[in-house]
Amino acid sequence: MADIFLKIVGLDGESQDATHRGEIELDSWRWKIAQQSSMLSGSGGGSAKATVSDLSFVHSIDRASPNLMRYCLTGRRIPEAILTTRKAGGMPLEEPVRIFVGEAVKGIVSRAPA
Repeated sequence: MADIFLKIVGLDGESQDATHRGEIELDSWRWKIAQQSSMLSGSGGGSAKATVSDLSFVHSIDRASPNLMRYCLTGRRIPEAILTTRKAGGMPLEEPVRIFVGEAVKGIVSRAPA
C-alpha cells in the first residue's frame, strides 16, 4: 500500500498529513507511457513513437470534488499539480515518486464503485 497525495494550485483537499496538509488524498492513480519497439516492422529495431495516456486518479469525495467537477465542466486549465507517493505511513523523506504536471486539464469526474 502507499500514501498518495495530489497538490493542485488553488484547490484545497482534506489531508491532515504533516507533510501534505490540505492536499487531496488519492486512493489510486494511473499513468501509462509506452514505447513500442519497431523490431517486427523490419526497420532495424529502432524506437517507434512513444504514446502517453492521461494521468487519472481515484479519490473519495471531499471538499476538492466540487472544484474538480467545475474544472471539468468549464475546461479550465489546472496551472500546476504535484502527485506524490510514498510507502504507507512513510517518513517525509521516503517519497519515491513525484510527478510535476503543468497546464493540465481535468477531463473526467466519476464516482468510483464502492
